[in-house]
Amino acid sequence: MVDDSFKHLSPRRISYYPGAVLDVVVSEPEQTLGVVSKPAPVSAIESSGAVVVYRDPLRDLKERFMAIAAAESSNASAVNFAQAHISGQDGAVSILHPQPVGSIQVMDKTLGSHSMALVTQPFLQDFGQLVKRSPQSVVGRVSNQLVKSGFDLIKNNKKYNPIVQLMCNGHLESMEICSFKDFYQRISKFPVMMTSRLQDLQIHSTFSPKDKAQKSALKFILKHSPHLTELKIATNDLHGAFDFLTTQALRFPNLEVVSWKNLGVTVKMTLSQGEPLQVEMTVSCLDDISQDAQKLIQQGCLTKFGTHHIAKDTTDSHMVDILRSNPGLAHVELRIYPSLSTTAMELVTAARKTLVMAKASSSTGWGALNISIDWQDVEDIKSGGMVKISLDFPENSASPMTELWMLDEMTPEMIGHLLDLIHSYGWSIERLETNSSFTDGLAVVLDNSTLAKGSKIRTLRLHPLSLSIAGLECMDRVLGRSHNMDELHVNFSNLEDRAEREKAMHLLNRHSKLIQSISILGKSMNKWLTEISAMCSTRNEMPELVSFDLSSSDNSVISEECVQWIARMVSAPETIHQQYLIPYPNQASIQAEEESLAECTVNYPWEPLFNVALHHVQLRPEGWQTVIKALDFSYLGVIKVDYTDFSLAELRFLIDCIPDNVNPRDTLMIFAQDTDASRSSDTDTDTVRELIKLLREKIPHARIFPLDSVMEGEAS
Repeated sequence: MVDDSFKHLSPRRISYYPGAVLDVVVSEPEQTLGVVSKPAPVSAIESSGAVVVYRDPLRDLKERFMAIAAAESSNASAVNFAQAHISGQDGAVSILHPQPVGSIQVMDKTLGSHSMALVTQPFLQDFGQLVKRSPQSVVGRVSNQLVKSGFDLIKNNKKYNPIVQLMCNGHLESMEICSFKDFYQRISKFPVMMTSRLQDLQIHSTFSPKDKAQKSALKFILKHSPHLTELKIATNDLHGAFDFLTTQALRFPNLEVVSWKNLGVTVKMTLSQGEPLQVEMTVSCLDDISQDAQKLIQQGCLTKFGTHHIAKDTTDSHMVDILRSNPGLAHVELRIYPSLSTTAMELVTAARKTLVMAKASSSTGWGALNISIDWQDVEDIKSGGMVKISLDFPENSASPMTELWMLDEMTPEMIGHLLDLIHSYGWSIERLETNSSFTDGLAVVLDNSTLAKGSKIRTLRLHPLSLSIAGLECMDRVLGRSHNMDELHVNFSNLEDRAEREKAMHLLNRHSKLIQSISILGKSMNKWLTEISAMCSTRNEMPELVSFDLSSSDNSVISEECVQWIARMVSAPETIHQQYLIPYPNQASIQAEEESLAECTVNYPWEPLFNVALHHVQLRPEGWQTVIKALDFSYLGVIKVDYTDFSLAELRFLIDCIPDNVNPRDTLMIFAQDTDASRSSDTDTDTVRELIKLLREKIPHARIFPLDSVMEGEAS
C-alpha cells in the first residue's frame, strides 16, 4: 500500500519501478514531494483521486494495460491518454496525461531477461489496441539501445515492422523513434489496414539517401502518413537528403516543416504545398564547417544561416562565401560569447561591403540582409541573454542600421564588451533599449560616437538607475543629435530616493514632449508623486504619451491629490474643431459656398493612451471612480490593475463608463491578477459571468484575466 503520508497530496506524476526495490515518486511538474522504497511482493492497483498507481511486478503486459485502462474508466475524473513512451533501453512504458492526471509510468530499473521481451511485436500490438480505446490523439516515443531485445525474435528484414504498424494504428498523432540501429534497413513493405494520423514524426536513426533500401523505407513511411506536417531525421549526407526530401515534399502537400541533421549541422526547410519557402542551416562553429555542409551551402538554397561560435581570428572569407553563394540569404543569426560581439559585427559588415563593392558581378544586386547577434551565457552555450543586437542592411547597402537591447543585468566585464561595441558602432544605432545596467561609461562612449558621425537613434528606452546627472547630460546631447527620434520610453524606479527623483525631474524637464511611455516605481508614493505631478501637471506636457505605468513597491494608499493627477494623465482631451470656407471660382456659387461651412479637421492636443497600468496601489472606491470616469477609451487596448483593491464593483463601474461603439479594434485586455475582484470570482461566479457578458456586449473580444477562467471552465 502507498504510505499514508501521500494521502493529502494531489500528485501529477506517479513513477513505479517493479523489481526488488519499489520506488513510488509523487511529484509536481518540477518538485518531488516524496519517495517511498519498499520490497514489492504486493500485487495491486490503487486509485487515489484521479491518480492510478500500478504496483504489480512485470508479468503479462496485456493484463497490465487492460487493468490500468479499467481503473481509468471507473474513475470519473480520469482523462484519456495524451502521450505514450516506450523504451527498450530500460524497459520503460509511460502514459502521460493532461490534467488532472500527469502520468502513470511503469519502469524496470534492471535490465534482466524479462525486460528484454518488453518491446516485442505482441507488446506493441497490445499497446496499440489500448491506444485505440482512447478517442483522444496520442503521442508516442519508442527507443531501443539493447543489442539483444524482443525485436530479435522477429525476422531481420521485418524487425521493426511493428513500430511502423504502431504509427498506422489510427490514433497516434506524434511519434519519436530513438536509437534503433539500421531502422530503415529492417522495414519491409506490408499491407497497411488503417490510415495514419501522425502529424509529427522524429526518427533518430541515421538515414543514407544514397541507399536505395533506406530511401524505399522512408518513402513507405511517408506514403502511409498523409497527415504528416513535420518530419525530423538524422542523416550522413546533408546535400543528398536535401535533394531527396525536396523531391518527396512535392508529393505530400501537408508537409510544413522538414529538418535533418549531421555532425553539428542542422537544416530546416519550411514548405507550402510541397514548395520550399525557407531553408535554414545552423552550424556549431563557423570555422569548422564540414564538406558535407559546404556542398549544401554552395547549392545556393539558403535563406537563413546561424552559428554558435566564431573564433577571434576568423576572417571574413567564410561569411563572404556563404553570402555570395546564397543571394536569397536574408537572415544570419550568430549566438556568440560577449567578447566576440565586436569581431562578429566587423566580420559581417566587411563581408557585406566586399559583396556590395563587387555588385557588378551580380545582375540582380544584393537584397536586404538582417544579422542578429545574441550574447550567449559564458557557462551555457545554449542560453542567450544579456544583449541582443540586430543589424539591418538595406538593398545594395554596406551601411548597417543597428538595434541593441540590454535584456539582463550585466557584470562590469560584460559592460566592458558593450563599451567596445558602442565605441565602434554607436553611430549606427537606430534602436537602443537600455536597462538599469546602463552606466555613465556607456553614455559617454555613445556621446562620443555620435559626436563624430551623428546619431541615427529613432527609438530609445532609458532606465537611468545607474546614471549620474553627468551621464544624463551625455544622453541629453545624444538626444539633441537624434533628429529622427520617434519614440522615447523612460523607466523611473526607487523614486523614494531623492537622487533618483532628481534624475527623473531632469529628464522630464528636458524631454517630456518626446516621451511615449513612462513607468514610475517607488515606495511611499504620496511623498514624491506630487513633485512629478508638479513637473507634468497635465497631458499637455506629455502630448506623445501612449503608455502610462504607475507602481508602488509597498502597496501605497494613494492620496486624493495624487488620484486627481492620475485622472488627468489618463483623460481624453477636449476636441478642437477647425472650420473654414472652401472657395468657389464664380459668384453664382456664393450660396453653395456658404453651405459648405463644415468641419474639415479635428485636432487633439495629445495622443490617446493605449496602455494604462496601476500596480500595487490602493485607490479606494472613490479614487477608482475618479480615475475610471476620466479614462479615454477611444484607443485604449490594455488596462492593468494587478495587486490592487480593484473590486467587482469597480469592474461594473468601468463597464458602465465604456461608451457604445467606441473601440475600433473591438478588443480590450484587462489584467486583474490578485485583486479584490479576482478573489471574489471564486465565490461570486454569477456576478462575474454577468459582468463579462456586459463587457463583451460593448467590446466583443474583450478579455479579463483571470476572471475569464470562470467562463472558460463552463465552456470546457
